[in-house]
Amino acid sequence: MRQIIEQARQGDGDALNRLFRQYYAMAHTAAYGKLQDHDLAEEAVQEAFAEAFVHLSRLQQADAFPGWLRTIVHRQCYRLIRRKPQTSALEEGEVTAPDQPDIGEVVARQELYRMLHDSIQALSPGMREAVQLFYFTAIVCRKFRSMRQRR
Repeated sequence: MRQIIEQARQGDGDALNRLFRQYYAMAHTAAYGKLQDHDLAEEAVQEAFAEAFVHLSRLQQADAFPGWLRTIVHRQCYRLIRRKPQTSALEEGEVTAPDQPDIGEVVARQELYRMLHDSIQALSPGMREAVQLFYFTAIVCRKFRSMRQRR
């Protein structure tokens, strides 16, 4: 870990990429836990990694990187929460396009997600994080692969 951090501090792109790949799932899980929205979590993670890489010289102990990154992720989440007004699609007057699922499917899916997340929130903090890491990592890995394929 120390060697990768030191290489990243010196601007080694491969080292930065290794850090990103190694800690992306953890960062996304932490962000999703706060935001409950995959797109917002993705935005928070990207901003957090950018901030972490810019300020990597401030990290005093290389072994503290995971906790330091998680703190930055949480701070980015709070920034997004403060910045984004809480409005629904109906309040914004959005119209459902013909190729989108009907409103019944959307409501049923949202209810399922709400029940799932309520169940997870009822767990102890340690168990909650373990479940999120285990089950949501697959989603994050798929998103990461699709992002890499678009480039």
